[in-house]
Amino acid sequence: FEVAKRYVHNFLKLEKKRLDNGEDIQILKLEEDNNVPITITGIDFPVNLRGKVDRVEKTNDITRIIDYKTGNVDLAKVTVKSWDDLNTDYDKYSKSFQILQYAYMMHLKTPFLNPIEAGIISFKNLKSGFLPFNYNKNTEITTETFKAFSKQLEQLIKDICNPNIPFVEKELKDPIKG
Repeated sequence: FEVAKRYVHNFLKLEKKRLDNGEDIQILKLEEDNNVPITITGIDFPVNLRGKVDRVEKTNDITRIIDYKTGNVDLAKVTVKSWDDLNTDYDKYSKSFQILQYAYMMHLKTPFLNPIEAGIISFKNLKSGFLPFNYNKNTEITTETFKAFSKQLEQLIKDICNPNIPFVEKELKDPIKG
């Protein structure tokens, strides 16, 4: 309880600091449920993307899709240098994949009209503030971003549905040995 209370207190201090620094913050949505049907070439059954977006805000004319994490997340976890990386290293790119999927789902429901970013606020790394997804140091999510992401998403779904590709259990790191 005390840890959760401290997280909330520190987060509210961060929000107040943003306002004191002149940011214009408008909370648009909280805990937004998304369930979006998509069509995958070669898949003959319906596919729905689902997820709950923690927060959508507009700050200084940029819409931000925010996912809160209680663990420690740094900028490297939301940085992608090659689109193919998204499907090759789950541990490294799962956070990028998740926030891009949230942005993509919301865009499919209602296309964004102003610049958007998607990112994480890590409660164990609050000093870093909002950690935006970035592709080669570009944080704005564009139509090209969605096209590149949708190709990776479609390939992942096709791989999951392919009976010739076996499921392989992910090896978990030993918490003691590291």
